[in-house]
Amino acid sequence: MLVIGMITGISLSSAQSPGAIHGKVVDENNQPMEYASVWIDVAGVPFGVSTDSLGKFILKPVNPGTYTLHCSVVGYNELQSNIQVFPNQVSFANNLKLSLNDTLPTCVVIERVVPLINPEETSVRTLTAKDIAHSPNIRNIDALAGSMDSGIKIGANGEAYVRGSRADAVMYIVDGVKVTNGTPSVPGAAIGLLTVYTGGVPAKYGDMTSGVIIIETKSYFDLYYEYLGSH
Repeated sequence: MLVIGMITGISLSSAQSPGAIHGKVVDENNQPMEYASVWIDVAGVPFGVSTDSLGKFILKPVNPGTYTLHCSVVGYNELQSNIQVFPNQVSFANNLKLSLNDTLPTCVVIERVVPLINPEETSVRTLTAKDIAHSPNIRNIDALAGSMDSGIKIGANGEAYVRGSRADAVMYIVDGVKVTNGTPSVPGAAIGLLTVYTGGVPAKYGDMTSGVIIIETKSYFDLYYEYLGSH
């Protein structure tokens, strides 16, 4: 078994706003599994933790993006689950169920669907790169944001208004950096995640009278995996 603990030598911080992964590992009888190894690969290096006595784990900080979450315990089949991590948000991977390995070694893969609305933060909407690629508004960031929430209106000149505020009151953040000269010129194909706050804006963004539109551009690894998937 590959035993994974917190790897302190890896820095996951960057200009991006990191998120976190919370979850729970159980057995076939839904009993919590202590000391299960849970990890993701970051640039080819595992970064992970072990579960506590309740089978729970917290993995942070994790830069926004799509990861394969691995889970293993001696005598059980390894479990793999894809998970999307969003900026400043917690992604949940609850009830990761491991099955006994009484035959040849196998690996169970779970495919997760990313919801548009986070049930933990209903004032937040997020579009993934896959959603953006299939949107007719891919060339217009404000129109993309407007398609996510009815509280965002698009003016005659294409500018975004959040819940009736002025257009210039909307804050744009690109990879953790505030943009001060209006809507940023980021190609839709270069966006990995687009997150919109229409309420409950985190304190780190200051005293806001409007909303926040957060753009996380694709990393080298996002582009590399897209290349592999197209060949």
